[in-house]
This record gives sequence, structure tokens and C-alpha cells, in this order.
Amino acid sequence: MVYDETLDIIINNESSTEQQVSKRIRLMDMSIDTAYFAFYLSHFQKTDTNITNQSIYFKVKETLLKRSIMSQTIDKNKFSERNFGLSIANISIAMVAKLGGIPWALANKPEEELIIGFGAHTSQKSGIGYVGSSFCFDNRGLFQEFDCWPAEEAWELHSTLAVAIKNYRARNQNVERVVIHYYKEMKKKDFEKIDRLIDELDEKIPVIVIRFNSSFEQNELVMDKQHPQYLPENGCYVRLKHHQYVLHINNNENNTNCKEAPLPLKMSFQSNRAGLLDDNELIERLMRQVYEFSLLHWRSIRQPRLPVTVSYPQLVASIIPWFSGEVMTGVGRERLWFL
Repeated sequence: MVYDETLDIIINNESSTEQQVSKRIRLMDMSIDTAYFAFYLSHFQKTDTNITNQSIYFKVKETLLKRSIMSQTIDKNKFSERNFGLSIANISIAMVAKLGGIPWALANKPEEELIIGFGAHTSQKSGIGYVGSSFCFDNRGLFQEFDCWPAEEAWELHSTLAVAIKNYRARNQNVERVVIHYYKEMKKKDFEKIDRLIDELDEKIPVIVIRFNSSFEQNELVMDKQHPQYLPENGCYVRLKHHQYVLHINNNENNTNCKEAPLPLKMSFQSNRAGLLDDNELIERLMRQVYEFSLLHWRSIRQPRLPVTVSYPQLVASIIPWFSGEVMTGVGRERLWFL
């Protein structure tokens, strides 16, 4: 990795940041065998309450992305703080991932299954909901492609599935199953469309949809009275009722005293094959898979409880509405630029 100070861009006027960066980037002579990475020291963050300032943050990212330049925005004020060094570990993890590297992966024996995730976000800018998708070709958590579209375009979900399955079959003759991680309860009509899609593709593939639900009833919360914070052990799951479970993702390893007590993941299972979900061994494998995918958040050394198959598309859906094109193209579909 080499730092080239001749490529530095000095912003003279914060309000015209996008124009200054865009002009310089368009004129930049880039080598085809070199990957470029930019650090943007900004007064504005994506959480800025001022819409204009927030827009500048995203426009700079989009401008760089158009020339396949990955980037990391750093709060200019935090950059000068004494404890900024604590952020270096998180930045380095995200940087490796954005450049196409793998900070860490799941040490699983590859299984012939296609895992597809969907996440959603309602744009603060427009008030319109967007759905993001991600899919990987095996159970090791290596992503292949991302996409995003307005939520009202429901047909895109089925189109994305069709393309993913066709691409997977081009590389793998035998497909054991398709696993869909869905960000909310899936409507019956949507699941029926997925079932018809499989039939139209002339496939006999078992499809399993795992739906995540953030709402809890009081009687659905499980507690371990032997633990100081009443937390069940990390990674354990409990069956609530027919095909509905809660999975605990926390720091409780052998009755560890924890500073936080996060809510578990509540999920329900659905399949296009009768009796498939009665296989306890399969359920355990799928629950383990959700747990392991929650360990692949390459943004921070602190792991959220939501699997990246859902949270990564959610991140994409939160950014795309700010882009002028609002279309995923080229490197934007393949790299984790949104981390």
C-alpha cells in the first residue's frame, strides 16, 4: 500500500465539495492494475441533522465510487482527538473489506446452498422505502453481489431471486437448498410467488425463508436465573412455538458477567417443502448459520446481533436514495463500499 500525496484534494469551500472532488477525479490518470482508496476528512457525517450537509457526505462517496475508488469518511473533528487511535482497528477492518479483501471468514466446509439476504430502510431524504439484497454462493459468508430498489417495486425481489438461482446453477450443478434471510414477516402472496418462481425455473430446490421480527411479547423473553444479567448463553436458541425461535447473541460465555443485555433475535421459518422444517438437525444447522453470519460485520470489532445477510442490504438501502443515479452498477454491486 502506497500513499501518493500528489493525489491529495484540498477543499477550499465546503459547500462546493462535491464539485471540487468531481472535477479532480475526472481528470485523474488511473492505472488499471491499481486499486485506489480515499480518506475523506469531512466536517459532515451521514448522521448530520442538516440535510444539505448530509447530502455532501453521500455525494462525495458517489463521486469516488463512479471511478471505482473505495473511500472512508473520517470526522475531521474526531481525527484530531487524542483517542482517535481507538478507531484505527475499525477503519482498517472496513478498508480491507472495501478493497475486496476478507478480514475474516467462517471456517465452514462449503455446502451447496445459495444464501440470499434482504434488508430495508426508509429514506430520510424522500420518505420512500428501499429494499437492498445480497447473495453469496456458499455458507462461508463470501458475498458475490448487491442490489437495491424502491420497496414498491415488489417484482424486483422475485427478479433478484431468479438471477441469483440461474447464476448459481451455472457454477454448481447440485443445489441442496436456497436459504432466504428476510428482514420482516413475508406476506403469503410473496412466498407463493417464490414457490411459483422455482417451478417456472424447472427446479426441485427446497427453499427456506427465515424471517426476522423485532417485536416481542413479554412471555417470549427467555431468562437464565443462574446468570447475573439473566442472559442465556451466547449462541443458544429456544423454540417458542411451531417454526418460531429466539436466538441469543451476546457476550455470555460460560456465565460471563456482561455489561449489556441485548434482546435475542426472533425469527420464524417457512419452506416450500412440507415436513422439511421438522428436521431438528436442519434447524440447528440453520440457526448456527444465522449466528455465524452475525459475526461477519466488517465495520467494527464489536459484533451486532443481526446477520450481515440482512444488515448489509439495509446499509445499501440507506445510502442509495442519496445517490443521483439510484442504480447499482459496476463495482457498486460487487464491493462492500457501504461499510
